[in-house]
Amino acid sequence: MIITAVLVLSVCCMNIATTDVGAASKKVVKPSGKKDNTDVKRINKALKKYGTVKLKKGKKYYLTSPITLRSNRTLDATGAVIVGKKDLISAKIKKANYENLKNVTIKGGTWKYKSKKGYNRTSMSFVHSSNIKLLNMGIKSANYNGHAIELVGCKDVLISNVKIKPCGTAKKSQETMVQIDIATNATYPRLKGTGLGNGATCQNIVIQNCRITGNRGIATGYDYNNSGYQGRMHTGIRIQNNTITGKNAEGLFLVNTENATVTGNTIVSEYTNYSSDKAIGLHYLMIAKSDRATLVCSNNTIKGGKYAVRAYSQSGRNLFTVMLLNNRCYCKKGASSAIQAANKGIDELFMDGNTTYTWK
Repeated sequence: MIITAVLVLSVCCMNIATTDVGAASKKVVKPSGKKDNTDVKRINKALKKYGTVKLKKGKKYYLTSPITLRSNRTLDATGAVIVGKKDLISAKIKKANYENLKNVTIKGGTWKYKSKKGYNRTSMSFVHSSNIKLLNMGIKSANYNGHAIELVGCKDVLISNVKIKPCGTAKKSQETMVQIDIATNATYPRLKGTGLGNGATCQNIVIQNCRITGNRGIATGYDYNNSGYQGRMHTGIRIQNNTITGKNAEGLFLVNTENATVTGNTIVSEYTNYSSDKAIGLHYLMIAKSDRATLVCSNNTIKGGKYAVRAYSQSGRNLFTVMLLNNRCYCKKGASSAIQAANKGIDELFMDGNTTYTWK
């Protein structure tokens, strides 16, 4: 079962990496030098007409409203600086089931907010979308109460070599810099009134070679308000070769996630309340019932206050597989608390080559 899950993830990753997107024609958009809506109008118009748009290296662009994406588009912002007043990236929400936005690549650019306080909502949102690539970007737009990137009911997404750092100082909230979420009215309020809050989950999401800091670094989400959707599972989540830091909660929080692979990362929770479950480097939590869920966690350096790693079933009725292999685990409560892989809900537990330490 474990080998099959890993092979499926590998095939999915190859599909993302080799798919070409964007129209053949290309347009270079020059900045206006104005801080009004001129730049965003030019970019949106060029994306609509040409499909592939390039911003000029070394130049600065100002957005008073978000760049509005359409399917089959590429935006190359390599070397440019983009300063936003509200959201930076979005798309009109008209379709569900991964059909709303398809085949989009965004490359490069330093993406910023107009003030040092940062944006307290979502800077870049993708809803009911598929085959999305975010590559070689620097994002410092959201503050600790917002999301830099939010994926809502998406599949086949690659986030690679992206550096994300919040604006301002850490807050007491547990908001996440990269949020991988279910599509419901509660988790994404902009779906209210659209009829598209249908509980679609995220599938085949790859985050690699990134540096991400937030109150939480990366998290999958579930609908805590609607019990009818709490059985929905994200699947095919691959987190590899990243540095992920949670200032006020987990570094990496995977809830209701099947077929998760976490390998080669440095994952840290700096939360100082060591009695809280938020003071965990990697937290793998099952609320939904599943006999297919598999976590493969290997070759990571993981640090936390209460635990470094925790794999746990909230209901105790789930049957899932956990593999913890060759991880270096540090815990401020002591080396003996570094790993908590509770037998409750775990059908198969494989642990080998892990080392545990007290983190001071």
